[in-house]
Amino acid sequence: MDKKITNPGESGAFLAAMGEAGRPAEAQERTPPGEGQETFESIYNMLDAWVRDLGLSHFMFRLSLNPAGDSPNVVLIHNYPERWTQFYRSKLHYRIDPIVRHCREATSPIFWDEVRRPDNVSQADYTQFLREAILADLVNGVSFPLHGPIGEWGLLNLNGPVPLSRTHPEAGRICTMGKIFSAYLQDATRQIIRNQASKLGYNNLTERQKECLLWTIEGKTAWEVSRILGISERTVVYHIQNCFDVLNVNNRTQAAARAYSYLQADLGFLNENGGRKAGILEYKGTG
Repeated sequence: MDKKITNPGESGAFLAAMGEAGRPAEAQERTPPGEGQETFESIYNMLDAWVRDLGLSHFMFRLSLNPAGDSPNVVLIHNYPERWTQFYRSKLHYRIDPIVRHCREATSPIFWDEVRRPDNVSQADYTQFLREAILADLVNGVSFPLHGPIGEWGLLNLNGPVPLSRTHPEAGRICTMGKIFSAYLQDATRQIIRNQASKLGYNNLTERQKECLLWTIEGKTAWEVSRILGISERTVVYHIQNCFDVLNVNNRTQAAARAYSYLQADLGFLNENGGRKAGILEYKGTG
């Protein structure tokens, strides 16, 4: 799921939570949405206001909620130039982007002046990559890695017209607030998905139905699920069929595809009811 919001508006709850020091003056009179009321649009708006308050110009928030699935669910919220995004996607530059590699493997923020060409990327490809980044005014920046259970990962990029480095006068403030903000965005995104799940009927599934779906996603047959859960094969089939009705789908593949992102967002359920047993925490992203 790629989500690009293009109409900035009211600021969100995070700015209120950060207090006056973290809020631009024009945002201080706005009324933030209540807890759990965030939307992708409100996230865009608070990012836009916060980045401008820092004296920066561009941002990009990316979170992969289904890195091991055939069709990863990616939330992408940004104000990057269209030319850059088209170039980046058409050339599959996530494969050579050193920022992506860092954020997949590390947990600490990285300033872009610290980035070097990966050894497995040709100088020609990297030069073309940098040339397009310069044209898009996306040379100066800092990135904050995001990680979560079940292989979840993402990043928050902040970019500006002036060089950003650890010696920048605002480097400490940017790093501190960036770490807090990126964690907030990750939690808010999960909450949005939970809210969407509720509208689709996912929250009406019982714990046993979720268990059956989870093991089905793992590729287990009804008989294998029955052995794992200690119930009859007929009962497993019964639960899966009820999932069809609740989720308004026609087969197991559709039910698993619709529910998987919500199972991941339902972190408490996964941790308590088979997440580790199912090996989902070992899933690795597909890039």
